[in-house]
Amino acid sequence: MTTTTDTTNSTLDKGLSLYTALEPFLYPSLNPALVLGQDISHHCPSLMYGELSRETLQKALALIDEDLGGLPPRGEGSFIDLGSGIGVQVFVAACMWGWKRCLGVEIYEKRAKLAREALRRWEREVVGERDRGGGGGAGRGEGANGKSSSQEQSDGRGGSGNCRCSDRDVPFPPTLAVDFACGDVIDLGVEGFQVLLLVSAAFTDALMKTLAIALDGQPVGTFAICITKGLPSPKWEVVHKEEREEPWGRAWLIIQKKIVA
Repeated sequence: MTTTTDTTNSTLDKGLSLYTALEPFLYPSLNPALVLGQDISHHCPSLMYGELSRETLQKALALIDEDLGGLPPRGEGSFIDLGSGIGVQVFVAACMWGWKRCLGVEIYEKRAKLAREALRRWEREVVGERDRGGGGGAGRGEGANGKSSSQEQSDGRGGSGNCRCSDRDVPFPPTLAVDFACGDVIDLGVEGFQVLLLVSAAFTDALMKTLAIALDGQPVGTFAICITKGLPSPKWEVVHKEEREEPWGRAWLIIQKKIVA
């Protein structure tokens, strides 16, 4: 008998494998481990670069869906990465679950530019293939400022068939609506996301307090996946905490849930 847990794990496992297949097309000449940061981190530690392991995001999404109340119904929820760097985790999330949209927000322009370059490849190699007949019609999504974003799937359940990706067949991701914004989340005023990611290990305590205030408008039931530092607010309850090995060393995976409006 297949359980909900088995189904979720299978979906996330397939999504992780899918991202692994797509990554060479999204980042053809970039080693994320060597990206940026050194030139600015001594001026502002909050901008230090560290790429979260894909397995940690997979584990967090599995915990939310299986033990903590459930992920949003496919095609209805939205995912945002606050401090998205070059955009890797946004694409990972898009491959793992059927979101209405996935958005990354990055304040450092050079990293945001690399994310947008990867997005252009995504639109050409993945979304463009579906528009050319690989799996049905596509609509338009919206970014944080309400402007058009990457093309999204028409029903939130993902396209049928495969995309070619430079003559290499891979399945269509369950989410095609991906976008990136360069700027401060405080100024952008993002709201209405059901799952937030904050790789906040290098964020200052003051920045975490500012983010907690900025995220006060998120609806009750929203989940925040934080790394090492959680949101310091009584409105966000810690519902899971565990230590994990990340590319830069040991770090805490903290999952919080918005419990007060």
